[in-house]
Amino acid sequence: MTKTILRALLFLAVPLLMFSNNAQAQKMGQHLHGKVSYYANKFNGRKTASGERFSNKKLTCAHRTFAFGTQLKVTNKATGQSVIVRVNDRGPYAKGRVVDLSRKAMEEIGGIKTGVIDATVEVVGLAGGAAESRPIVAPEATAAPKSAPNKPLNASVKTIQQPALIHTFELNVQPATLSSGFVIQCGNYQSTDFLLQKLATIPPLGKQQVQVIRAGGQTQYRLLIGEFSSRKQAEKALTEVKKSFSTAFVIAIQKLKA
Repeated sequence: MTKTILRALLFLAVPLLMFSNNAQAQKMGQHLHGKVSYYANKFNGRKTASGERFSNKKLTCAHRTFAFGTQLKVTNKATGQSVIVRVNDRGPYAKGRVVDLSRKAMEEIGGIKTGVIDATVEVVGLAGGAAESRPIVAPEATAAPKSAPNKPLNASVKTIQQPALIHTFELNVQPATLSSGFVIQCGNYQSTDFLLQKLATIPPLGKQQVQVIRAGGQTQYRLLIGEFSSRKQAEKALTEVKKSFSTAFVIAIQKLKA
């Protein structure tokens, strides 16, 4: 009886150990290619494998092995649109699927209508802090052994983790105010890295502004274009904006002041 129990425990332990090792295997810049799908609304509020409550309004995803907190850049091959998401769940388990995105993330890259898209997935941040944000460790000097007092000091130098360059942007930031009329809202973003990427793709159709808001306990960034005197003017410009931001829409400035 005891041998049978031990065999059963061993049978369960081996795959768990394998899974634990695989969860640390990702590297900065690692690329994956495959099908990407998104969560149905019925999963809202349910606990994910990381213990978080799932929300289709957050930029998160599921991956079979990547450590929770890993940041992934998912690019829709059909549209060229990208979004940065954080791993907080396990899956998908359908053959050929790479990640499951939240609905909000799938909307950002224009994949809602098709449901399943072909995508490229890149690791851009590691769990516990992206590699590019880790501190550089200074050299540490140690004294020579007492048995050889006449020898010069030896330096024991720790490996220096250099920052990993991801993007470079030119900025000209200044405070701004919204007066009246209408603007085009391209989207709401939680990641400043992704926000900067999207700013670089805005068509030259007037003012380009970012409104910082606090919602649901999180800081978000509204990306806005123009300051149109009439809705008709804004709707005309919206046609061009939608080429880069498929979910963009016109909104009265007054509503953004609330």
